[in-house]
Amino acid sequence: MFKYLIFLIICFPVFIFSSNYSLEDIATEFEMNENIVKNLSDNGIKNTNELLNSNLTATIRVKNSKKYSIKIDKLHYWVSLCDLMRINGIGSSAAKLLYYSNVKSISTFTKTDLEKLEKTLEETNKKYNFAPFTPNLEQLQNWQKQAQKLENILK
Repeated sequence: MFKYLIFLIICFPVFIFSSNYSLEDIATEFEMNENIVKNLSDNGIKNTNELLNSNLTATIRVKNSKKYSIKIDKLHYWVSLCDLMRINGIGSSAAKLLYYSNVKSISTFTKTDLEKLEKTLEETNKKYNFAPFTPNLEQLQNWQKQAQKLENILK
């Protein structure tokens, strides 16, 4: 019982602050066709965490874009979305909204002025209609607090 309690105390923050989605579930939002999803899956990449962790640096992304026959800008876009989706409550739509508002990583999000971002998100969502609603300042503050607790892994 004591070991289980220690496990929960140590690991609980990880469960709170990590989101993981199967590539099949987010393929449409990511604009991935089924051939790309299958190719990635056949190479052991079946979810957003695996896509992110297998593409942490620019050098690796270039190599993998050739390996998987994916344009480098598309792979970079997907990896950026995966990084943002590590924040609990940010799914593919919110990640796209942030990305197109020039917040392309956890590192960027932790340093962003949230009042300015709230206005930018509203404008971006009006233009692209990514999400059914635009996150308010309170939600952005919640996400930023979570982001500040996550390791900046994307290089």
